[in-house]
Amino acid sequence: AAEFGLGEVLAVRWIGGGAGLTSQRLPVVETAGGRYVIKRLKAEGPDDARFAMGYVQHLQAHGIPIPCVAKQTMAGAAGEDFFATIRDPSTGQDAFYAVERWTEGRGISRRDASPQTLRAVGALLGRIHAASPAYQPDVQRHPEHFSFDGVIAAIAAADSPWRQALDRHLPD
Repeated sequence: AAEFGLGEVLAVRWIGGGAGLTSQRLPVVETAGGRYVIKRLKAEGPDDARFAMGYVQHLQAHGIPIPCVAKQTMAGAAGEDFFATIRDPSTGQDAFYAVERWTEGRGISRRDASPQTLRAVGALLGRIHAASPAYQPDVQRHPEHFSFDGVIAAIAAADSPWRQALDRHLPD
């Protein structure tokens, strides 16, 4: 918490991961400066992490409601980053972590997939797609795991619950 200027840690609790993180438990840290969640980035190196954090900042600047990412306050070059690099002692590999301000919310289940919910999700996805082409990263690396292609393919698959919900609510 000190590396990100969050203040004294008052409590830590663990929660199950969200979409795409179902097997990962995430620490929620209560500090004197507020509540934060620590997330391991799916990054193969610091350029991937910078690309992802730059994209988050870009979307925030375009009004996309994404939790604020805490800026690392350590001295030196790392203090300019919005992620921390920590060597995993079990593998000897670097891992990259971001700290986000905690945002209350809930997942959307199949039961919640009403026409209004689907329209809202679609509208937000449209805003993300509209803002994305203007992103000009300092790092010119576009790893495949940041691509929307995999997400779109998963949603479009015939056996996808999202596809089935869309099929029920959208005209032919």
